[in-house]
Amino acid sequence: MLRDRRKMQGKIKAMSMEAKASAAIIACLPFTVAILTYLSSPSYIELLWTTQVGKICLVASGMWMMTGVFVMKKMISFDI
Repeated sequence: MLRDRRKMQGKIKAMSMEAKASAAIIACLPFTVAILTYLSSPSYIELLWTTQVGKICLVASGMWMMTGVFVMKKMISFDI
């Protein structure tokens, strides 16, 4: 019984680590794309911080990102 429980805890830990790695990649992806876009053609992305609509879009997307991170964190956390 104890071996089975320890084995199950190991599986849960491995699965949660995989999900955490995926969540980190997904969370970093928009910033990476923004930096690469800025490096390749700055005029495309400058509109985000030079216009009012762009600033609103940045704030809204930041709020959605935080919501997504919190949801992923809640889904990944397991009580063992």
